[in-house]
Amino acid sequence: MTEKKDYIFPYFKNKKEALKKVKENGYSLKYCPESLMDKDIVMTAVKENGYSLKYCPESLIDKDVILEAMRQYGYSLLYCPNSLMDKDIIMEAVKANEYLLLYCPKSLIDKDVILEAVKADGYLLQYCPESLMDKDIVMTAVKENGYSLKYCPESLMDKDIILEAIKEYGYSLQYVKPSVFEDKS
Repeated sequence: MTEKKDYIFPYFKNKKEALKKVKENGYSLKYCPESLMDKDIVMTAVKENGYSLKYCPESLIDKDVILEAMRQYGYSLLYCPNSLMDKDIIMEAVKANEYLLLYCPKSLIDKDVILEAVKADGYLLQYCPESLMDKDIVMTAVKENGYSLKYCPESLMDKDIILEAIKEYGYSLQYVKPSVFEDKS
């Protein structure tokens, strides 16, 4: 009786060949047997194609691998183990693509992360947790996109924010409630 072998692509006979193949195409990590994977092979794969983070065994993933993968492909954040997520990773993700804010764990989102996101696209103000919403965040958002005034709480609307929003997008005046103009003294 012959010994049953798992089918392995012929170029994954040893670590040297596996390293060569992931250098050519990081995605080929998908077909590399875990027994041949090491930190060097994984890092080489994500440098070539950040999406290959999806095929890395969790035991070989660390912060450096994640950050490198995100430099190549921001959405590789989706394959980052929650146990390794931290503020640096979240910030790099949002810098790579501000819409990755939507995939960040709420517990790791802070004012700096929100500011980075709304600086790139003020429309993301709508995803800012109320507990973090302040005048700096709103002002940054309306300077980038006056339409974001729509998501500004009335308690934070003041003359400066309203004028900045209107300067950027004239129709944003429609999001100002008349009560904002009432004399409160």
